[in-house]
Amino acid sequence: MSDGAIASAWRSSSKCDSSTCVQVSIRADHVGVRDGADPDGAVLWFTADAWRAFVAGVGGLGSAAADSDAGVGM
Repeated sequence: MSDGAIASAWRSSSKCDSSTCVQVSIRADHVGVRDGADPDGAVLWFTADAWRAFVAGVGGLGSAAADSDAGVGM
């Protein structure tokens, strides 16, 4: 995705208490991940399916819970 596509809101975990946390930007079919300490730096883009699998694997959640927690498909 091009840098021009990075216009949606970025958010950090509610447990983050500084700008050094990872931030995510959730779109209809992709999720961007960046370093909150370097907002102008590189962005990793994942398909919605790949993001769901990541969240499910890391959090031990089922796909319905992963969709809800990750905001994909809402």
